[in-house]
Parts: sequence; C-alpha cells; structure tokens
Amino acid sequence: MWHPLAGYETSTLVWLMVICGGIALFLFVRLEGIGRALRNQVAPLGIVSLANSLSSTESDGILKSWRSEGRRAARRHLSLDYGLIPFFSTSTAVMGILASRWFAQHGHMTFSQLSMVLAWSQWGLALLDFIENTLLLRTIQVYPFVSQQLTNLSGGCARIKTGVIAMMMAVGLFSLLSFLA
Repeated sequence: MWHPLAGYETSTLVWLMVICGGIALFLFVRLEGIGRALRNQVAPLGIVSLANSLSSTESDGILKSWRSEGRRAARRHLSLDYGLIPFFSTSTAVMGILASRWFAQHGHMTFSQLSMVLAWSQWGLALLDFIENTLLLRTIQVYPFVSQQLTNLSGGCARIKTGVIAMMMAVGLFSLLSFLA
C-alpha cells in the first residue's frame, strides 16, 4: 500500500519522527501545564472530560465548574492543541510506516498492511481533531446554551480519535518490541 511518506529512506523517516515527536512532546507538556487548571471534581481529566462528554448537561456542568477563568484557559488549551495536531499526526504516521516496513521484512504482510492503514488514518484523525477542537471552542462560546448535537459531535470525534490512536500505538509498540527481541 502506498503512502506519501513511504518513499523516504528509513533514516529520514526516523529523523522526521524524532523531530515531529519532539515538537509534539514539547507542545503536549505546555498543554498539560495549561490543562492542570481545568481539572476539578466535575472534570477530573480537564479538557478531556469536556471532549468525551456526550451530554449537553454534563458539558454545561463542566463549563460552569471552570468559571470564566477556566473557560479562558480551555480556549488557550484548544488553540495550542491546533499546533500540536500536525506534529503528533505526522510522527504517528511515520511510526506506522516504519512498523509496516518491519512487518514486511519479517514476512508479516497482514500486519504490514494494517500498519500502513493506521499510518494513513493518522491524517484522518488529525482532521477529526481539528473538527473536535472547533466544536469544543464553539461549545465554550455558546455556554450556557450548549446543544446536545454539538456535544454528540465533539464526543464522537474524541472517541473515534482515541480508539484509532490506541490501535496505532499498540502496533508501533508491538513492532518495536519485536524488533528488539
């Protein structure tokens, strides 16, 4: 299966993964700093609690618990997350390509193809993440008039994204452990 990054040599891909992964890690640490202010009894996971909410009542309760100061922090968090998305999705896409190559070299064609599908999926997930962030920003903007449709859409995006990222990480970890064995 073809991928736009698959034509690059492995060493180039490793560097791309390290650079994009390093920038993503830096931004993630910054996000964690901002996100600490959003964790409370109503939203124990901070912005993730809001993202995974499938009820307008729950979203409304989270936004209320943050007060105006917390909602400003949530807007900053989501704005910075837009910058994280291309770096995280590219580094995980490269992980998929590298895993695909490793599986192919070791005769595991099914896992090789699955890894390439997951590599492609990272950019689809990036689009979902952009949509999710936009919907969450809209949710904050319309508070206290949060609609169920808005909550369902952002929660659905968050759940799909989390599931596919978990699969990608599992495939990447499996290939890394197999490579080291």
